[in-house]
Amino acid sequence: EKNAENHEGIVVNSMTLRTMLALRVVLSTGKSVPWEDLRIVAQLASPSRAMQVLDFGKTDDGRPILHVEDLTLFLNRLMFRCCAQPGLAQVTVSLLGFQGKAIRLRRAADFQAIGHEVIGKTAKEMAMLWEDAVFAGVIGEGWRAPADLDPVQGFAPAQGRVISHSDRIIYVCDRVEPQLAVFRPTTAVYPADVHPLSRYETLS
Repeated sequence: EKNAENHEGIVVNSMTLRTMLALRVVLSTGKSVPWEDLRIVAQLASPSRAMQVLDFGKTDDGRPILHVEDLTLFLNRLMFRCCAQPGLAQVTVSLLGFQGKAIRLRRAADFQAIGHEVIGKTAKEMAMLWEDAVFAGVIGEGWRAPADLDPVQGFAPAQGRVISHSDRIIYVCDRVEPQLAVFRPTTAVYPADVHPLSRYETLS
């Protein structure tokens, strides 16, 4: 009611609020809920005190299950950039959607062969690992975004960052399980000063 009074009878973020309330009821009455692997992100178009009151508890390592993200400033900057750069809006909507090529987050241990293909590799090696996916970043277990940028966490980490068993991989792909890239020597003749890695091409 207070929210409606402050916004001329309109309850802002009402859809998100109703969804979170319904989800909390479903989870609280469920028999087997994977709390340790559960991560809920609620996106807000404007600040909301009602959403800040909602609480889904924390995991054993202290990580909050519900993450409330106010996208007001992000959307404002994004709209101006989309106006200045034609085509950016279409790319952004495509990446943030759940169909086709989209940004995905997956535990390293859940990839093929219990993560053998990614665990132990550096961020630099991950850049050329997949045929149909792009490595975008990595998040460590229990990591929370700090006020300052972390060079080994999040998007575009340092090239020497090594992937561990408990990490989560950020990647762009049109499916959950990317295909490993296969390389073969080319028959083209290259100058002697060309780096050896550039003498290989990816099979299509």
